[in-house]
Amino acid sequence: MRLIRGTVIHSIAFGEIQLVEDGGLVYDNNGTIQQIYDFSKQATSPEFLAQFKQVDDFRGKLIIPGFVDAHCHAPQYVFTGTGMDLPLLEWLQKYTFPCEAKFANEEFARFAYEKSIQRHLKCGTTFASYFATIHNSACKILVEVINQVGQRAFVGKVSMDRNSPDFYIEDTQEGGEQAEEFVQFVLQQTETGKKFLEDLELVAKKVSPANEECGSPLKKIRTVSGSDVETTIVVKNNNCSSSAGLPPKVRSVSLD
Repeated sequence: MRLIRGTVIHSIAFGEIQLVEDGGLVYDNNGTIQQIYDFSKQATSPEFLAQFKQVDDFRGKLIIPGFVDAHCHAPQYVFTGTGMDLPLLEWLQKYTFPCEAKFANEEFARFAYEKSIQRHLKCGTTFASYFATIHNSACKILVEVINQVGQRAFVGKVSMDRNSPDFYIEDTQEGGEQAEEFVQFVLQQTETGKKFLEDLELVAKKVSPANEECGSPLKKIRTVSGSDVETTIVVKNNNCSSSAGLPPKVRSVSLD
């Protein structure tokens, strides 16, 4: 067990905050919190502290739960704070697509993702839902960087077969295959994921082959692996009409 001592602020129920001015956060070797200790109400002795492999004394500082970023584009950290002169669709064409196309270079991708993830952690984000790019190799690097620093995260590969420049687009069928391969790569990172993949072999035999439409390969991924597939459209009056039919036959979308 390990102990972090300081002023602990945490939520014990929805809408209910607890402040422990001289508190101790007890956690195990896996990083799982086991107890919140109140030093003002419980006696402290050298023997008590000796039971912990590590004691970090941060008295006078706040210890709070990490922030959760539910929608983050990890590669766009590269040009944070720039390109604010255009509406979204024009902004994508001028700034985002050219930048994200650079992530085909694995060295550039690793450098950028290390900077991006470290900045998120520095700002207190301990869990994030990341969008990456269309490049499988770069997406895998993002997963590796997250594992190395110990952040919790969802990572999504971007699948894009239209409405983007020739230098940043993928074939529909190939994109679906790449997405499926990325899902399997992520699941292979843990023993639970590996067992899940083994169980999926029986399910996969019951799934009909995907057709040529954009949504179908991704629908297969969702059916076989249970992975979420998110479609993002642009919530602006002049853009909704162009987004409404993409991809075809999709009844629900996630609004961005």
